[in-house]
Parts: sequence; C-alpha cells; structure tokens
Amino acid sequence: MDFDNFEITATGPLTIKNAHTGEVLWIGAGKIESFTTQSVAIDEYDALMRRLYLRLHRKLWNWIADETERTHTCIDKWDAFKHFRWNVSIDSQCWACRYMRWRRKYDPFVENCYNHCLLDWGVNERIGKKVACIDNDICNQTIYEIWRHYAYRYDWERAAKAARIIANLPERKV
Repeated sequence: MDFDNFEITATGPLTIKNAHTGEVLWIGAGKIESFTTQSVAIDEYDALMRRLYLRLHRKLWNWIADETERTHTCIDKWDAFKHFRWNVSIDSQCWACRYMRWRRKYDPFVENCYNHCLLDWGVNERIGKKVACIDNDICNQTIYEIWRHYAYRYDWERAAKAARIIANLPERKV
C-alpha cells in the first residue's frame, strides 16, 4: 500500500480519499479509529494511521499559527476544531493524543506519551529524559506549555511562533 497516496479534506466532515483514483476511503467527524479500507496488516495500518494523524496535527497547528498571525489574536485549538468542523471530543483536541489512544488498543506496551508519542518533543537535558507536550518535571518548559503561556496572555506574536514550531515537530522514530 502506498501510504502517501491519500489526501484529507480541509473543511467539512473529515474525508480521506485515494489521491490518484479519487475513491473515498473514509468520511467522518474525527473518529479515525473506525477508518475502514482494504484489509491490511496491523503494522501497515499503523503506518497509515501515523501518517494520517501527523498530517492532521500539522494542519491543526499551521492553521493556528496562520490565523494568529493574520488576525493578531491568539487562536486556540477549539477555534481550529470548529473551523475544520472536527469532532471536539478528540482527546485534548490533539491528534497525537488521539493516535496514542488508538495505539493502546493494539499494543499493550504503549503506556505513556513520553516514550510513544507520535511527535518528538525533545529531551530535557537537566533530567535526561524524553518529554511530552506537558511535563510536570519541567513545568512550563515544553514548547506546548510555552505556546499556552503566550496564547493565554494574548502575546499573539510569540504564540504564533510557538504554534509554528509545534506544527513542524519531527515525527518520533518507531
């Protein structure tokens, strides 16, 4: 299966279709775990889901950064979910968190975001461990917490920069 051979609609119900044939593979409101297409092995399915959730993550955070810069107003994840008409019940309004929830159904060794998040949030050099979006050991020092700090204090320029960094975080290697 060619995992780059699908596209996602930008607005309306989330639609995934084959980019070459136009065949609609899935339509819904954010319930990706019920994605149905041809039968594939779980590792192929996982690779497809990783790509899908990564695209959704980038779409979310790039839109937040773009709108924050365009409007000179701090835009929240709720605003993005409403804009794209995505299901707001997605865990923490975060596609990486949603991927983790999906993975836990199939992999009993997936226990925490620090080691299994879709995104590589980096390593805290002071304590020598991987971090996730929110880390109680290094309060307010992850890029997500920095974005949240600036967004809730209406510093739109810094919030937009932090959102752009979040949008472009590297994918964690499997």
